[in-house]
Amino acid sequence: MGDSRAEQTERVRQWLEGELGGTVVDIRRQPRWRPVWFADVERDGETSEYVVRGDRTDMPLIFPLHHEMTLQDQLHHHGIPTPAVHGWIDDPMAYVMDRVGGQQDFQGTSDADRASAVDDYLQILARMHALDITPFQEAGVYRATTPEESGWYGMSRYEDVYRSTKTGPDPFMEFCLGWLHRNPPLSKGREAVIVWDSGQFHNADGRITAVLDVEIGHIGDPMMDLAAWRMRDTIVGYGSFPELYARYEELSGTEVDLEALMRHHFAFTLTNQLAVGEALRAPNTETDFMTNAQWCYETNLFATEALAEILDLELPTVCLLYTSPSPRD
Repeated sequence: MGDSRAEQTERVRQWLEGELGGTVVDIRRQPRWRPVWFADVERDGETSEYVVRGDRTDMPLIFPLHHEMTLQDQLHHHGIPTPAVHGWIDDPMAYVMDRVGGQQDFQGTSDADRASAVDDYLQILARMHALDITPFQEAGVYRATTPEESGWYGMSRYEDVYRSTKTGPDPFMEFCLGWLHRNPPLSKGREAVIVWDSGQFHNADGRITAVLDVEIGHIGDPMMDLAAWRMRDTIVGYGSFPELYARYEELSGTEVDLEALMRHHFAFTLTNQLAVGEALRAPNTETDFMTNAQWCYETNLFATEALAEILDLELPTVCLLYTSPSPRD
């Protein structure tokens, strides 16, 4: 990035005051790999809270940032609880949305409230998957050339990024992509508005306050939302997925395609290394190297387990390495 973080923050502040009115009484940038600002704007004695979400700095976005904003705005106006969008900033490239309450996980949440929130999310997914895709496509939300390609369109964009940034051998990714090309997840013509990186929301008191992070959402196979959710379950914990899938069938009136779902899950485990592999090979000053490395090592293991599940193979036990105690943290 050509200018300092302070200069970018000042331009964000100027945009907020110029376009939304009022006075920015607090603005801070989140310390992470992607520019995100939290801002409080005071108008007529009342304070409104906003999030300003910027472009990635160490990898190409799979879908353009403006596409992400468009999808989020369309979902909001079609009754899906995403944060309201307030505008686009050209420099630094970013869009402005409401900041929502609640928490991103279930820490300190009762079992009853967690089950209630997850059921609320399932209801949201079922409603979203039932939406007419026409106004979304007319607004510019991306879609595969044919309905039959809906299950591979998103992965093709990931592979394009991978191919365009690859600078050395990556045998594991090539093996996995080769298998997927020979055995692709078949959508059987299913199409719906999807978020794809599913399971991301804020919840409070057993309800979803907002669905978040539609960065890779598009018009695709709805089974992709049910599949990708499994990977995030390793850190959040949503409940029994056979029970959740049965509940989705009840809510949506459609059958869960387990064969496609398993292949979509395997495909999604590859997306971290496909996207951030170059940032690991040649990190820049904005790269959160350790976070990217952890994601890739973790999800490559998930990929191995997912393919073994599909092929009904028992993986060998790996002996873990143990470190000696150290006086240093």
